[in-house]
Formats: sequence, C-alpha cells, structure tokens
Amino acid sequence: MNLMPRLRIPLRIIPAPQPDTRVVFEIRGLFPALKGQGETDLICGECGQVLIEGVGSDAVIKNVVLKCPNCGKYNEIPILSFAEIKKKIAFHLKTALVVEDFKITYAKLVGDIWNVNIEYYEKISGVDFPKSALFTLDAITGEVKEFKRDYTWRF
Repeated sequence: MNLMPRLRIPLRIIPAPQPDTRVVFEIRGLFPALKGQGETDLICGECGQVLIEGVGSDAVIKNVVLKCPNCGKYNEIPILSFAEIKKKIAFHLKTALVVEDFKITYAKLVGDIWNVNIEYYEKISGVDFPKSALFTLDAITGEVKEFKRDYTWRF
C-alpha cells in the first residue's frame, strides 16, 4: 500500500470553447469520471475538484477540455503532457548530473510554464545524499528555462 500523497496538477482555466472547435467532456454524476492506475490526479484549476484520477506517467492526453462538475469552469489539459515534461526532466538530469532515478514531488502549470520540484540522490564519495531541485519548463516547447539544485517551489 502506497502512503505517499498523490501528485495533484491543476489544469488551466479557459473560456468556453466555440461550438465544434474542441472536444469538451462535461462530467455529470459521479466524479472523477475517468480513473487510472497512476499516481497523478488532474484537478480543476478553479476549485480543485479531481477531474481525472490516477493518470499514469506515460499517459498522453491532448486537445481535450474538461468542464468541472463542481464549479462549471472549463479546464484545458496542458500543451505538453505530464509524461512529456517528465521525459524532458529525465533527459536534463541524465545529461547534466548523470542522474537517472528521480521523483516529481510537485508540478503546476502557470500560464505556459510548468513549475516542477524533484527529489533525487547524488552519489558523493560513494555515499547517496538526498537532493532536491526545481525546474521551470516551457509548456509549449519543453525548454528548460530554469534549474536550481537544492531549491524547491513553494505551494
């Protein structure tokens, strides 16, 4: 049994899409309507209602709008999925620090920017030391805008 808190990612609030321009899921009744086996929940960017529960790290969900059953706001899934952002971070860590194992502890989309905290271990003189870092990534291109070791975003 995993007692770690689930990662909760707020989605971006958008105006109601024009008819026939986007796929819009209007969740009614029991929610979250979509459930998976992963450790990440996608939540309404306005009220925090869980809209999709258990998104896996390899999931790719694009060009979908979710209408929150709680507050009625329209939520857009980020341009680059959480899985794609995780791959960008993995590539950066492997290239810059030769780190392959890490855990994302916080992720939030702010406009077109992902703010992400990670935890990893760094081997120094044969001893693994726990480390943390923050990333700022462009949600459209995946470009790393900022990387700071031993820092984390506050939420």
